[in-house]
Amino acid sequence: MNRREFLKLSAASVAGAGAAAYISPASFAAAAGVDASSADGKYYDYITSTTDESIAYAQEVTEEVMREGAILLKNEGNVLPLAKGTKVTLFGTRTRSMNMAGGENPATTEGASSLDVALVERGSFDVNPGYTQLPDSGSKVELTVDEYTTIYGDSLSTYGGSNGVAIVTLERNEGEGSDFSKDMGDAYNHCNELSIYPAELDMLEYVCANFDTVIMVINASNTMELGFIKDGASYTDKYTGKTYDFSKIKGALWVGGVGSTGCYAINDILCGDVCPSGHLPDTYARDVLATPAAVNTGNYEYTNSGTSNGQSSYNSVDHFVTYKEGIYVGYRYYETAHYEAQNGNYAGFDYDSEVVYPLGYGLSYTTFDLKYAETPSFDEESNTFTCKVEVTNTGSVAGKGLAQIYVSLPYISGSGVEKAHVVLGGFAKTEELAAGASETVEITVNRDDLCSFDYKTDRCYILDAGDYNFYLSENAHSWASIDVGDADHCWTYTLDSKITYNENNPRPSDKVAAVNRYDDRTNYKFSDTAEDGKALNFSRENFAGTFPTEPSAAECIADDQTLADLAKYDARARTEDLTETVMPVTASTATKLQLIDLRGKDFDDELWDQYMQQFTTESMYYMFRDGAWIEHADEANGVPESIDMDGPYGFFGHSFTLYVNVWYCSEPVLAATFNPTLARKVGDAFGEEAHTQSTPLTGWYGPRCNIHRNAFCGRNYEYFSEDPVLSGIICAAETGGASEKGLICLTKHFALNNQETNRQGVCTWANEQAIREVYIHSFEKYMKTSTMEVKYYEVGDDNKLTLTTRTMSGATGIMTGYNRIGSINCCHDTITVRDIVKGEFGFTGTCMTDCGGGNGTDDYMDCDHALRSEATDIMLSTCTAVDHTSATAVTRMQQACKRVLFNKANANCMQGIVNGTTITYGEAPWQKGLKVGWGVVAVADIALLALAGKSLKDEKERAKKKAEKRLPRPKSRSRSRRKSNMMTRNQFLKLSGTVAAAAAFGSVLTGCGGSAVTAPTGFTMSGDGSYSFTGSKSASRYEIWVFSSQYAPADDKPTTNDVPDVMQVVAASDSTALSGTVDGMSSVPFGLYKAYVCAYNKDGEATDFTPSGEFRRGGDLPAPSIKVERNYWGCNVTVSDIADRQKTSGVYGFEAEIYSDEACTQLVDSADFGYEVTSNPNAGNGPDVNKFNGNTCEFAVPEVTDPALLGEDGFLTEPVTYYVRCKALGDTEAEAVESDWCEPVSVEINGDKKEERGFFFGG
Repeated sequence: MNRREFLKLSAASVAGAGAAAYISPASFAAAAGVDASSADGKYYDYITSTTDESIAYAQEVTEEVMREGAILLKNEGNVLPLAKGTKVTLFGTRTRSMNMAGGENPATTEGASSLDVALVERGSFDVNPGYTQLPDSGSKVELTVDEYTTIYGDSLSTYGGSNGVAIVTLERNEGEGSDFSKDMGDAYNHCNELSIYPAELDMLEYVCANFDTVIMVINASNTMELGFIKDGASYTDKYTGKTYDFSKIKGALWVGGVGSTGCYAINDILCGDVCPSGHLPDTYARDVLATPAAVNTGNYEYTNSGTSNGQSSYNSVDHFVTYKEGIYVGYRYYETAHYEAQNGNYAGFDYDSEVVYPLGYGLSYTTFDLKYAETPSFDEESNTFTCKVEVTNTGSVAGKGLAQIYVSLPYISGSGVEKAHVVLGGFAKTEELAAGASETVEITVNRDDLCSFDYKTDRCYILDAGDYNFYLSENAHSWASIDVGDADHCWTYTLDSKITYNENNPRPSDKVAAVNRYDDRTNYKFSDTAEDGKALNFSRENFAGTFPTEPSAAECIADDQTLADLAKYDARARTEDLTETVMPVTASTATKLQLIDLRGKDFDDELWDQYMQQFTTESMYYMFRDGAWIEHADEANGVPESIDMDGPYGFFGHSFTLYVNVWYCSEPVLAATFNPTLARKVGDAFGEEAHTQSTPLTGWYGPRCNIHRNAFCGRNYEYFSEDPVLSGIICAAETGGASEKGLICLTKHFALNNQETNRQGVCTWANEQAIREVYIHSFEKYMKTSTMEVKYYEVGDDNKLTLTTRTMSGATGIMTGYNRIGSINCCHDTITVRDIVKGEFGFTGTCMTDCGGGNGTDDYMDCDHALRSEATDIMLSTCTAVDHTSATAVTRMQQACKRVLFNKANANCMQGIVNGTTITYGEAPWQKGLKVGWGVVAVADIALLALAGKSLKDEKERAKKKAEKRLPRPKSRSRSRRKSNMMTRNQFLKLSGTVAAAAAFGSVLTGCGGSAVTAPTGFTMSGDGSYSFTGSKSASRYEIWVFSSQYAPADDKPTTNDVPDVMQVVAASDSTALSGTVDGMSSVPFGLYKAYVCAYNKDGEATDFTPSGEFRRGGDLPAPSIKVERNYWGCNVTVSDIADRQKTSGVYGFEAEIYSDEACTQLVDSADFGYEVTSNPNAGNGPDVNKFNGNTCEFAVPEVTDPALLGEDGFLTEPVTYYVRCKALGDTEAEAVESDWCEPVSVEINGDKKEERGFFFGG
């Protein structure tokens, strides 16, 4: 029985057993009589049912994306398409290992094909067989002319000259954590990594000398310097200083990242079976180093900040980057500069010398005529312009045409508000049009997209009075050749008076008015005049005089506010962040809602507030703090577990086994289609793949929506475009398709995450106009326009469940970036996330951190800070908060978990679950010690549980059979991530309508008329956690709070804003003598503590706290168990039982020593490693230690210099053995506590590998 069958059977059992007690009377008036017998919980209509089918569908979609996304850059003399049977010879070291998206190699990936394979398999051309001697390893080193001569030899007499065509592939790619280089060094004549390398120039010269026709294939998602293609016969390379004749380059095709099957589409374009219809998502500058953003891209360090000040754990110094170019990114600069130059305001600027291809550029095998079908109009109610465009195929080949609208904005000199001369307003693509055929397409432009943010004077969005010209264009530069009086191609909208969207008049698309929020965050760093220590705003008033420069020495000094923000967050000291004074209701039994009851409900429906009050503090804390690839279940409230997965261009599993398409095309190729319908289909394919996995996937860490600020960002292949409107529209469509198939899309990396250099914690400075109009506008379009259809059940008048459909937001999540906006990390950014995203945009999606925030590993991603800031709803990590019990923490967790659950309620993890069912997974870690008394389970439900076990066994067998077909994950994507020992939702899944809603964990009872309760007396507690006290028979429950003595309330009167080290709920008892153990005491450090207990009545009212006396947690420490392994520099020492030791023994650190003799008399090196010292309140008596690197301490072994051990080549001639021992460190207030040394463990360094010569160890 599969999961869906099991769920359906269980739902029928529920209906028969009258399980409607779990449906809230507030939700359904006749809950007790609901008839769910015909409800199967089928919310999604999938078109695939196996991984083989979903992979085939995804590969089909991948090929379709390349058909529409490949861009014809040059077609001199209509050399393309090539006649079928044409002799072709392949050049380029990556021809057989083309970049699929993020550097992956199709030659080593099952189910993927590079260009050579596609050309041969399709059989469209006569391929020179010498191609088999080209490398397929993925090497980026271009072959020499001599090597090509050896490979092709005499074959050029048959395939060269006028007899055939050369196809040359050029590839570029970087990846996560790495940007493209601005200077490749001496061997490359100091060219940048996106220019043409010397060896490639030599190869092109050789090819042009031997072939009359050369076709370039540009396999790069980042914008390369392609002047050599455009210039042809007279290309001068600035790095070699030589002039080249590339006149034989007759055609060129841009293909971005080709995905698994995109090369088949490239073949079909080359032979004419497909007419290219892609258009550039970026401006291609002749010199990528001359763009305004390039000079402030890369590594910039603060000279007065770093780890010595406790400010960062990733880098020894703190870094920053300043967006001095403001809004002038890509075409917004080049088109504005051209306008100003035309009007005599920018001497020396020449557009044709600066720009090779503009945004939106793309040729076709046919031609199209564009004209307004009728006069465009503006609708005040919808705040949109509507432009109907007639597109006619005027050529002889069937193809798809694209209409683009660029709008010029009225610029007021001296106003201080920067404006690009034109901005992309919208676009529409036709269906395939036969020769001579026409189609009228409709383009809508939201007027809000034309607003400018004035952060200096009006301090809000504005629309200036004046003329707004709507240019019907073929690309971003078309305006320059369109007369304003040409009614077929230009329409003018005149705004008679300025509109100011201040706090009393928000933009129509905003829920809350967008007003200045960054004055004290980033705006103060910018100035319109030269000022020491500040960035000069780049302005069209004087482009030449304000062109961005590198940071000055003064800009490299962090100011006091920046230093304060960079310091490690101290949750205990930051009492000003504890803003809530009323403890919210938790563990309420007043309602019995299940998550399925909330499916299809509005985010602000009052049922959500009732539902969230049912959750215990511990359940919410577990949900918030542990979101790494899994969103946890809460069976008492009907929350199923769900699994998340990474990948913007295809799911990749890290430590999980997946059966998926490897890979989709890179995101710029999808943007190049300018086709939202196709983008939605890509999202649909992701949803199909997610549902066919053995454990279906619910969360998707994608797509990505950052802006191509400059060409050098190593992850531009994951982002769509330099333009926020194009990015936002395509992203909204892709996420809408994925969300409609049940995925929660964690679109990333929000925000201003535009370089990989120093990405962990880099301070990113931009003025508010640039932030709003460029860098978060793409996300804004996604959040405001993505939609999905959601199916859910409503109860009819006949008490039967009726499947209903409604439109909801398809913007279901974001993932915040590693970077900081200003000096505040994105996951702590109250302004950007809470105030703008959740407030102004009305975003209801889940806000997740990027991977990090674990205990002591990512200081700049702090769990407490993330929670209190209201910027994070779930941590992509397993972390521990100092405070999760204060009124502020509990309030924030309720808010955060509501967002997580709102999106889960409308996701695929609810498939098969209908109103009235409950789910059970077994005991969650946080539930241990808090037992629940469940009602009797019906015999029928026990039988169902047995069937579920059979289903699991069947699933495992199927998975085992599939293992042979597993698609390998390319090694280039390998990363070390946490492997979850998770219980999947397919394990122990039990749906039962007869299980009673018994005691809730940590129950907080609402008003039931309870009598007064007296405070407990005689409270004592000891260091092992054991306690006793005398309670009251009328109490409904008790709470014990434990504080380290130094943080205990001075007046012995804890409040809801005090942060205990441990808190435990104690159930009421018929007896007044209560005793037990506080389980959490096993995880706190050694030291002095004080505990407090209070009682609650049935109305939820608490007595005063009763204190215990001080008590000590301490004891003997056993010697640790270790293992030792050699590494490149020496050896790693791993404490195997480290987690248990922290919990049970109070260990906070270890000391390790390495000796050259087994008797441990000749010390070589020593090191301390352990938990962060400041987390131990009594750490002053123990040695200072570094933080753990996982469980590991690393040694650098000194260089071996003994001539007797080294050969003539400097390599070891025989092994060298070292001995390592370790002891545990603990701490009490009275004294430092240490264990005995463990027995020494040997590690052997030998010379069997080149890198293991003695010189490298400590050298």
